[in-house]
Amino acid sequence: GRLEALEELNVSKNSITALPMSMRDLRTLRVLVLDHNQLAFAGVPGFLGTLKFLQRLSLRHNALDELPQELNKCAALEELDLSENQFKELPSCVLEMKGLKVLALSSNVLPEV
Repeated sequence: GRLEALEELNVSKNSITALPMSMRDLRTLRVLVLDHNQLAFAGVPGFLGTLKFLQRLSLRHNALDELPQELNKCAALEELDLSENQFKELPSCVLEMKGLKVLALSSNVLPEV
């Protein structure tokens, strides 16, 4: 198989700059941890919004300053960690995440929330 039954993936502390398109096949993924990588906006594909079981997404300590709008389609998403990035404002897609229970934004460059 191609890890199609995978529920949790932690690839923290690598040198990842972009997520491969093959990740869209991880349809049962519930937890995705991408902390301490080198992801910028272009490296976070919109297809993450199609991961309908995704409950926790951690993008801590990357180089992000925005997120793809398609992430608002993650209906099951309850926890989003965007700490230690370059956000100057709250991404608009986050405001549309109806089921979000935990949002971490520490150590960004937000003037206000």
